[in-house]
Amino acid sequence: MENKEHISFWISKENLKEAEMIMKSIDSKSRSDYIDNAVAFYNGYHHNKNNEEYINKNIVDTVQGVMDSFERRMARQMFKQAVEIAKIFWLMVDGFKMTPSQVDDLHNDCVEEVKRINGAIRFPYKNKDEDE
Repeated sequence: MENKEHISFWISKENLKEAEMIMKSIDSKSRSDYIDNAVAFYNGYHHNKNNEEYINKNIVDTVQGVMDSFERRMARQMFKQAVEIAKIFWLMVDGFKMTPSQVDDLHNDCVEEVKRINGAIRFPYKNKDEDE
């Protein structure tokens, strides 16, 4: 015997009956052999479960870090883009000598246009009057 120890334990009749049926189907040499293999399997299950939790936590932390970094970069880019668009907007308002009410009308028209196209510009571009 290779470094084994004799122990006694209690097991329910149902579990023992099922174990004996499975033992026959897998050609296990003895109850001891079957139980030794079952304990080794169960130990491995718990080791993998702990490793899985550790790995999952590391993956989640890594992905969260990447997403946080991406979010910061996107926020900076969107801010820069918003500043440039605002500059263009005010140059156009000034260049076309638009009144505040005309600016409000333009804004409302643009909001309605974006809602209508669901934010997706399609090419070839159709004027909103052409769709009606």
